Amino acid sequence: MITALRAICAQPSGGMIMIASYFRRARFRQAGSVIVATILAALTFSIIVAPSAQAATNPYTPEQVCGSGYQRVSPNATLTLKNGSQVWGYTYLLYSSATRKNCVVTIKAFEIGVETYTLAGIQIRGQNVTDDHGYYAYYAGPKYVSAPGECVRIRGVMWEDDMQRYAQADGPYGWCD
Repeated sequence: MITALRAICAQPSGGMIMIASYFRRARFRQAGSVIVATILAALTFSIIVAPSAQAATNPYTPEQVCGSGYQRVSPNATLTLKNGSQVWGYTYLLYSSATRKNCVVTIKAFEIGVETYTLAGIQIRGQNVTDDHGYYAYYAGPKYVSAPGECVRIRGVMWEDDMQRYAQADGPYGWCD
């Protein structure tokens, strides 16, 4: 750089113009390098920090898990399992008019593909909870009950491996057949 400046200054005409032009180009190149470096750093950070298990989409739907003929009872028959503001999963109540049975399933939205303790439960008023629980990668359930003329409620739970953080939700009795 010093050699280039000496050569420019040695020129009898336009030396100052060439020096100013040189520094403008150098500053532009430096600013461009800073912008490119900032963009690359941001992309690298987002790739390294973004957890792949949380970014994944669960390939299963409640209808697939419960089986043919089962439909969601209503939007109110869905529980959101949250830990703070983070959604960990959803517990759904479905019904089949052909079998006259209710089905409950908890679909994971957190740590998808990683086996964590997950529970899907359903309770007929006045009876014990019937549930499916264990370490599952995608969902807990299905669990079926026949409850003609009875009111049911659903329950969903998810625990981290350390059993310190969890998300759970219990619905009210309702959806009486």
